[in-house]
Amino acid sequence: MTNLAVRLRIVVLGLALAALGATIAGILWNFQRQAQEVRMKLAGIDTESGELASQFKDRFREITNARLQYAVSHDPADWRQFLGATRALCQWTNQQTRKLK
Repeated sequence: MTNLAVRLRIVVLGLALAALGATIAGILWNFQRQAQEVRMKLAGIDTESGELASQFKDRFREITNARLQYAVSHDPADWRQFLGATRALCQWTNQQTRKLK
């Protein structure tokens, strides 16, 4: 009887270890899946950030060019173009800020 009880305990211990191993494997698989999702989201954010930076640079260059043109010509039309480009940039940055939140 004691030999049978020892064997039964060994079998139960083996089953418990197998269940524990399966649980650990499941947790690791879930963590890997979540990590992959996070990597994909971060890649998307990096791409979007690069696009936003590029658009900002282009819009800011337009403002700078309009300001330089006004500095050279002192033409009121150039000044209005500068003010319009500045307002457009402010509106655009406000829209992007709302989108990013």
